[in-house]
Amino acid sequence: QAAESLSQITKCAVFQSFPRFDQDFIRDIKLIKLDDKKILSIIITDFGLVKTETLISPKELSNQNVVQIEECFAWMLRNQEKPKVENSIIKLGQHFFNEIMVRYVADYSSFSNEEIYRCGLSHLLNYSEFSDMSILANSLSLFEDKEKMHSILKKCYENNSLSFLIGEDLKRFNVPDQDVAILTIPYHINQITVGGTAILGPIRLPYRKIFGQLNLYSKYVSETLTQTVYKHKITFRQPQDAQVASTYKRSILLEDKTKSKFKE
Repeated sequence: QAAESLSQITKCAVFQSFPRFDQDFIRDIKLIKLDDKKILSIIITDFGLVKTETLISPKELSNQNVVQIEECFAWMLRNQEKPKVENSIIKLGQHFFNEIMVRYVADYSSFSNEEIYRCGLSHLLNYSEFSDMSILANSLSLFEDKEKMHSILKKCYENNSLSFLIGEDLKRFNVPDQDVAILTIPYHINQITVGGTAILGPIRLPYRKIFGQLNLYSKYVSETLTQTVYKHKITFRQPQDAQVASTYKRSILLEDKTKSKFKE
């Protein structure tokens, strides 16, 4: 919500990274049937993160089967009443549940890069600079390249202050069109840098005004996160390089054990 608000205030596109919170339980798992044997699973967490995985079924599934498997997930996650379905559906539901959880654990354990949220791309259409579709496409290509976004935000962490990249400054990040400006600022939890926010717009931005807006944004986000983390005793971790992440040891919370009948 904060990122969306910043995009509305600055009238720019925004991309923002954030840490991973250990108490983010899986709240629900939804299924969408893609074809007779392929389904899309959607994992929804308490903190609002959404993960998707494509699963292949060993047998053809009807729309009713998919609904029944979702009922099995509700029983497994929240200890609701056992669904009145055939044992074969329960076994298939357990198979999918295990597969989804193992993939979720694998993704959690290999946390080497920040999660990135993007919004406000449509604001760029309000600037005459982006009326040329080739310039717009080149600028938006940044939002499809997570490595470039990570590189820009990493520089933001290293500087640990509000920074700006204007025009040719972006060449070092291999941004295809340099007729844009990117402003970045980190935010903190208890003075520890845990994420960064960047806005992208035309070169003719009102810089002094936006610098003030970004400083206030970082201040309020940092204060709110710090208060919330301490109030609810939430622990978090920052992204690490692959080598460190592979040796990282920590208890992984999948679902709220006060509600679930299944063990990790």
